[in-house]
Amino acid sequence: MELQLHEGEKTARAAADKGSPENLRVYVRVRPMLPHEHSQDECVFLSNDGKSIRISNGMHVIDSTYDHIFEPQVTQENLYSKMGEYVHHVVKGFNCTIFAYGQTGSGKTYTIFGKNAQNHNYFFDAQSLNDNKFNPDPSPEGLIPRTIDHLFNEVRAKNRSGRESIQVFCSFVQVYNEKIYDLLQEQDKTLVIHHDKATGTYVEGLTEYSIQDASE
Repeated sequence: MELQLHEGEKTARAAADKGSPENLRVYVRVRPMLPHEHSQDECVFLSNDGKSIRISNGMHVIDSTYDHIFEPQVTQENLYSKMGEYVHHVVKGFNCTIFAYGQTGSGKTYTIFGKNAQNHNYFFDAQSLNDNKFNPDPSPEGLIPRTIDHLFNEVRAKNRSGRESIQVFCSFVQVYNEKIYDLLQEQDKTLVIHHDKATGTYVEGLTEYSIQDASE
């Protein structure tokens, strides 16, 4: 998504305090064990401070520290409580990206889209989504639907204030095998990414649609 701050953009950027998020933060989510894994020895150990993790298979030990580690019992709502702060900075005019990385079956689709991802015709392989992997969650929506709702709530509040006028544009891009596809157009046509000193990085020929609310 792209926000255009028609008025007050410079003011919004200047008003961003020095406590803005760092350029890069890394979070780890440990998924619950699968039924067939319960018979195996546990190899992932979390510290009490929520930042350190140890992986041990009896022969090798790896200790790592991250900005935050989510335990297997974390709910989607609690996870988003850590991520939602970035929406405030997006509305102020800063770029922000949430990137999910992990092996197949690790829970990326569930984390990003939520439990009902397969029912929304998203352009991705949701085969790894399996209800048995995760504890029952009363609110299983993932990061993307929560972010969109949160974003439009912020935009509406800003527009009602009269100090700023914000318009939202949406694109949907897939990078697969080092090729870029516009998922809102013909999927067999590949696009090219460019970098311009004045406007920054952009995808040539990428479609953008003006949207007014989360339902669009």
